[in-house]
Amino acid sequence: MKNTIATLYSAATTIENIPISYLLLWQILESFASSKDAGGKLLAGTTMNNIKEFLQKEDYDIATIHRINSMLGMLEKKNPTKIIAEIFREYLFPNENIEVLKQKVEKLKKIRNNITHPEPSKRLEGNELQTNYKELRGIVDKLLREIKNQKVSCET
Repeated sequence: MKNTIATLYSAATTIENIPISYLLLWQILESFASSKDAGGKLLAGTTMNNIKEFLQKEDYDIATIHRINSMLGMLEKKNPTKIIAEIFREYLFPNENIEVLKQKVEKLKKIRNNITHPEPSKRLEGNELQTNYKELRGIVDKLLREIKNQKVSCET
């Protein structure tokens, strides 16, 4: 994972395209989240099959069964937003309320979503992107420094 993050960071800090750089910085946060996530899906495949069989026996229509399976299949033990917020708290903002940090992560994620799934009604203004890019860049820079410092102090 260390090499992946180093590659992403190098690309993010050298590319001149701010939206692409933003996406690369966001990917660093997601990489940390995925390495911390010991969770996975909340419901195992067997459980999902049992629920589907039950719904079929109860004569639910196919569309309803599919919708319920889709909703239940997306349930995770911890969502990435919460994991990233916990990383922020652990390394950057130890005294901050976790709900406040989740809101911060959601705000940064919203910009990421607007870049990757642009909608005419939710166009990013240059100023908004620039401001959020600087915030994300600062967070990732500080996070990488903190993690490096903690690993060095633990190894000595």
